[in-house]
Amino acid sequence: MQELILFIKPQFRDNVSQDYVKVDMFSDENVTLTQVIQDVRDIDKVFTDYSQTFSLPASKINNKLFQHWYNPDIDGFDSNIQSEAIIELNYQHFKSGKVQLQEVKMKNNKPSVYKITFFGKTVSLNNIFGEDQLDDLVWLNNFKFLNTVPQIRAGLDSGLDITVDSVLYPDAIIYPLISRKQRYIYDSSNITVMSGTATSSASNKLIDTSENFTNKVLVNDVVKNTTDNTIATVNAIDDNNTLTLSSDIMSNGENYTIVRADNGNVFMAGSADDPTYNRRGVFPEDLKPAIKASLIIKAIEEQYNVSFKTGEFFDSAAFSNLYLWLNRKIDVPTFGYDVVVSASFNCVDTTPTSRSFIGENTT
Repeated sequence: MQELILFIKPQFRDNVSQDYVKVDMFSDENVTLTQVIQDVRDIDKVFTDYSQTFSLPASKINNKLFQHWYNPDIDGFDSNIQSEAIIELNYQHFKSGKVQLQEVKMKNNKPSVYKITFFGKTVSLNNIFGEDQLDDLVWLNNFKFLNTVPQIRAGLDSGLDITVDSVLYPDAIIYPLISRKQRYIYDSSNITVMSGTATSSASNKLIDTSENFTNKVLVNDVVKNTTDNTIATVNAIDDNNTLTLSSDIMSNGENYTIVRADNGNVFMAGSADDPTYNRRGVFPEDLKPAIKASLIIKAIEEQYNVSFKTGEFFDSAAFSNLYLWLNRKIDVPTFGYDVVVSASFNCVDTTPTSRSFIGENTT
């Protein structure tokens, strides 16, 4: 018959190293140790050994160990946290781990039985990570960079390569074509609001008494004079028949077309065909970066001295192409230097699969 011996480290807070205490056990107590490889239903319990709850007598030794268990504010045994423990079988080391006090049975207002549970040393990911969050992963600081317009363009077009400790991590950061507020489309046609003919002339005005501009035209819509191919922006809607324009382009009898600007259309056309050609595309302040999920796993391994199994999901092509979009805050991202927030990219290739963007146009 094997004899089970349990050692528990006291929890006194005097900052003095405590020796393990051999606790007293009931002579007829049966303890069943269960080896758990993985509980797929609870990801925080991985590779953990544990025993069923078993009982300890309220002996002099045990009472001293568990003293003041009922009040964590008093220097003694805190039942809310786990304490270091060792199990020996026939005085041979078997397992190292932790124990937690689950219950104390009272008799005549005094402890009579302590119920504890032993957990293997590789207890759970919850115990390792605690309340840490992603921004607590120190290794990820190696991937900080200035959020500049050139960096955004490079991240959108091809991804940002970052070297850490002489190791190159290609496409570590990308800027996916996901806007924090805009819905992008690819459409070779314009969204035409209306067309007509000016019925009168005034400086920086479009006047058409045959149309009702209210509830149809929006500020920043683009007006194209189709008679002489000049372009202006709507600055204000004066009334049903009058618009204030950014330039004096309209005269009595000249034809016009009003199209919707900033509609998220990434199609690029020539200026002669599309009056909004310099208003389309992707605004840099609308994009946010994403980091490879595999780098987060690497940061966890570095910080907590754990290793995840290789050759499985974390090494698969699907996971290597997985990114975490850094969109915790919904406000406009800050830039590494001052930029004009109305700057936009111009696509110079109308091929649908192309991602080439150059320059900035200020409106």
